[in-house]
Amino acid sequence: MASRNPAGLLRAGCLRLVRGISQNSGGPFMHDQKQSPPVIGNLAAEAVGLGREIARAARRLDLGRTAHEPAIVARYLAQSGERRPFGPDLEVGLDAVAQVLGRELEGEYLGQAWHSVLAGQDGDGPRYEAAEVMTYTERGEELLQLQRAYERFRFLREEVLDHLSAQHVLLEMSRV
Repeated sequence: MASRNPAGLLRAGCLRLVRGISQNSGGPFMHDQKQSPPVIGNLAAEAVGLGREIARAARRLDLGRTAHEPAIVARYLAQSGERRPFGPDLEVGLDAVAQVLGRELEGEYLGQAWHSVLAGQDGDGPRYEAAEVMTYTERGEELLQLQRAYERFRFLREEVLDHLSAQHVLLEMSRV
């Protein structure tokens, strides 16, 4: 029988949760896809693959305008290129790489242009609106795609680390 004090109830609830997690054949974070985020393994796999693609693209685009920037990019993206996007020393360099990407993209900016963009559908068919769109050189377009992929990579990385931290908290609470 569970204790009536809040700590005992919390501990009993955590034990049931941890037992349920360990009994789930799909792994510790198998969720109903309709209600919850994807499985942690899928997030991690996507982060690993995306990190590898980003490292390749960064080498191909030869990022860095100053003497130090190419070394910064190479150093911090090397781990991702080697399928290790969760290393603790990578955290420091993520912002530095984002700044280099931003500066590179600024150098490829051509201006703004008005374009007709699909805004939706109504009873008469497609509905378009005029939108001001930033334009870049061909290299700038590649950098923009790289920047978006890098933002997705950082998001995935944080999601995986958050899931792992939550799992650690649950395990610690079950030991109380």
